[in-house]
Amino acid sequence: MFPSEPVLTAAKLAKLFTARLAERLPGTDTGDPEITDKRTCWNKACHAAVDSLARSLEFRMISSPVSEFGPEREVDAILYKNDAPVLVIGSAWSDRAELDRSFHRLLLMKAPQKMLIYSCKKSQKDVLDQLSHAAACFPYHLAGEEYVAINIAGAEQQSFATALRLTNDGPVSPSGAQFYDVEGSPFPLRVARLHH
Repeated sequence: MFPSEPVLTAAKLAKLFTARLAERLPGTDTGDPEITDKRTCWNKACHAAVDSLARSLEFRMISSPVSEFGPEREVDAILYKNDAPVLVIGSAWSDRAELDRSFHRLLLMKAPQKMLIYSCKKSQKDVLDQLSHAAACFPYHLAGEEYVAINIAGAEQQSFATALRLTNDGPVSPSGAQFYDVEGSPFPLRVARLHH
């Protein structure tokens, strides 16, 4: 059994996550050079931000950096308060099919709050329509579940957060599955530059 209410508001979750992500983006610390792809860099930064968020809230985190897409290709974490899952996190960086798979995994997990991290430079409305459609087609919702979708717009140095809060158990109508803008969104995603 999990708590019936999210431990953070959608706005607070998006703001805290984005602030922690900004502190961990490439360019904030030179570190050792490595050959990598863009998705791996984003996942490392996001994973570190989620880890920081979990520690600050005194939650236990279980994560798996390996997925069916290969090592470090997506973020996959569950945060626990005591022994109850309170936040499930997934990411999607590739195409709309990957977005569907990642969101479907969140639908299947039971926790009061679920966060999807993704990046979409254009067609944000289409992405939200896709997520809303998936939520409307899923019949096993629990009242109180909240989905927070965070679109990381790196080039614009901000994140756009939307949310969907479910009020009833079971299926939800298409009109009841619409994501709304989170208060305060977009959130600044400024990269701190090193000064020499």
